[in-house]
Amino acid sequence: MLGSTVKAWHCVAAELLGRLIINPDNEPFLLPFFPQAAAIGALYNLAEVNMDCRLKIASERWAIDRLLKVIKTPHPVPEVCRKAAMILESFSEPQNGTLLLAYENAFAEILFTDGRYSDTFARILYELTSRPNNKVATARGTWGM
Repeated sequence: MLGSTVKAWHCVAAELLGRLIINPDNEPFLLPFFPQAAAIGALYNLAEVNMDCRLKIASERWAIDRLLKVIKTPHPVPEVCRKAAMILESFSEPQNGTLLLAYENAFAEILFTDGRYSDTFARILYELTSRPNNKVATARGTWGM
């Protein structure tokens, strides 16, 4: 289904694989068969489809937690961590701002501790806090209001 020319099937297959593999509840059962890299690849493909797919993934707290975990505990293949960071960056759209502000401290920690992804997380934090209509969201993220 991932190779299908029907976009809807491709989206569903990518989301299913991503959800199955990256969901921590399924990890003990599926990781021997599907490596973490496959989940990141599936979510990357899904996030590239359209904004609705990005909104759907960004609204899943466990998905963002797992993407951050993949970046913080580096995968043996650096491309996997890079794609996880790119997925998170693709979420930094105005519609996802309030969802991502909960992760502002985690983003800042990666920004200052991991030089490989500092530019990506700098862009994410800039997008979350720099928009003129985000004054309330900026205060909420900075001060926990």
